Amino acid sequence: MSETSIRKAFIESLSGKEREIVDLLASAGGEVVPKVRVLSLLEGRAPRTLDTYLKQIRAKMRQAGLSADALKTHVGVGYALTLESII
Repeated sequence: MSETSIRKAFIESLSGKEREIVDLLASAGGEVVPKVRVLSLLEGRAPRTLDTYLKQIRAKMRQAGLSADALKTHVGVGYALTLESII
């Protein structure tokens, strides 16, 4: 499977909110996105909901053959997606 096919399979596996989170993180170009900014996508849901979304995104990354380590948690700060051109 080509790298493009792997990325496409990953993107297609995401739910709407998962895709919004990945889009936001990918648009930051590897820089840390503050947790409060990511939480704003969840429209008042409990902060632990974000943990669930991130867990699901990492699982889907592994399932597609991507490294889940590319989605990094910066404790007390935010999150970064270090995969180049995932979208």
